Parts: sequence; C-alpha cells; structure tokens
Amino acid sequence: MCAGNVMKFIVIGLPKTGKTMLVHTLNKVPEFRVLGEVFNTRDRSPKMPVHPQKVIEDDRLRDQRNNLHTWYCKNFGISKYDITNDLLSGDTYNLISEFLDTIFLPDSHCGFKLHHHHIELVPQLETYITDHQEIRMVHCLRRNKIKQAVASIGNRHRGERFECSPPGALDLINDYMYRTKEVRRMFSAREHYKEVYYEDLTNDTDQNTLSLTWLRYFFNVELPMSVMIETRKNTKDKVSENLLNYDEFVKYFAGSIYEKDID
Repeated sequence: MCAGNVMKFIVIGLPKTGKTMLVHTLNKVPEFRVLGEVFNTRDRSPKMPVHPQKVIEDDRLRDQRNNLHTWYCKNFGISKYDITNDLLSGDTYNLISEFLDTIFLPDSHCGFKLHHHHIELVPQLETYITDHQEIRMVHCLRRNKIKQAVASIGNRHRGERFECSPPGALDLINDYMYRTKEVRRMFSAREHYKEVYYEDLTNDTDQNTLSLTWLRYFFNVELPMSVMIETRKNTKDKVSENLLNYDEFVKYFAGSIYEKDID
C-alpha cells in the first residue's frame, strides 16, 4: 500500500474525453483504486472497480461495488427506493460525506469518475468538493469538437458507420461548450485542478501506451512514466470513416470555426 500522504481525486469531464481510458489505466497501478460513475443515480446497477480482483484482494473494497443509490439502500436497509428526489430536494451533504468515506480509503490513492451532469443531479456534491480542497480534480477535455460530438452520437453504433445530423452535432457541441464553462466556473480556481486534453493523452492516435508524466507532477506521487492502455474507442479517429453522410458534414461546417476539425 501507499506510504505517506495518499491522494483523493476525481476524474471529471464530458463524454468522449478520455475519462474511462484514464481510469482504466490508473487502475493498473497497484497503489491506486479508481471507481466508475459512483454518482450515476439514474443507473441502479452496481458499480464495480475496473479490475474486480482488487475487490477480492481487499475486504474493505467490497462495499465499493455500489453506486450512491445502491449504497443508500444497503445503508438504510431498503430493498428498492428512488433516491433521486431526495438528492434533488433534501440536504444531502452528510449523506455524500458518509458515502465518500467508503470511496476514499486511508492508505490507497483513491478516486472515481464523474460526469458533468452528476453534479446537476447531486448539487451538494459541488459544495463538498469545494470544502475539501485536498481533493484533486482532473478535468478531461477534447480540442476536436467535431470528433467528440460524432463519437458521442455514434457510441451506440459500436464501430459501425452511421448517419448523423450536422445541426444535431452542432447543438451537442454548443451544449458541451456550456457545460465545460460550468465545470471551470466551479473548480478551476482550486489549487488542485488540472485540465488534460484527450489529444495530448493519446497523440490522437491508437497508440498502445498512455503517458503519465503530467500526473506524476500533479499528484506528487510515484507513477510509471507510461502504462499500457486497456480501453479502445468505439468510433474511429477519422470522421470520414465514421459517417455515411460525411459530405453533408463537410458542406455544413465549411467556413465555420469547426471546419478544421473535419478530416
């Protein structure tokens, strides 16, 4: 286990910005325990660590199989309950604090993945993070907005070519821009806040390793210089290889600030 100070951290960001890739990669480092979307209250399915054997290795991690909803039901002896209304209307600060005590173990570098809309569903989470300045925030971003939007829309197609509405993609880009500003508004003034771009993590290629040099300095802990990547994108890098209506995209975005993002 870790010697000295341990890190509490959150990997936050929009879809298709490399969050899952980073979480999977960090979970390959023995001293790290990183969970998935533990604040996804819309999904009642258990949230297992990426590598289930780590649950077996450490009894304390067995309760981390659950997201906030299933943890709540277990904690209060409830078999089935819709927690969403309480989260939106009640004072959930103490509830969040108790829940995160099961995530942030005292002798491991611990973190979890957070989507931007989870803070909308659990508003008190922003206050908790603000009050705990020791928590490091890794904000994943993507420079190529067209690729991000197309990958998000095409995620359910699992690698097959598909059609995508150019105006719909632009609406999604605008929504992503707004939500990115919101995350920056909430957290960018923190001392322990770091933005990392997908293109810098991967060199925008299907390379097999992920550089962790930047994270060594941000976390101030020993980390490998690079780690083999466990995940792969569901959509290809090139927009032209994803879209059946690629020519329509080229015409629609011609002359716009996103024209350069169309390969």
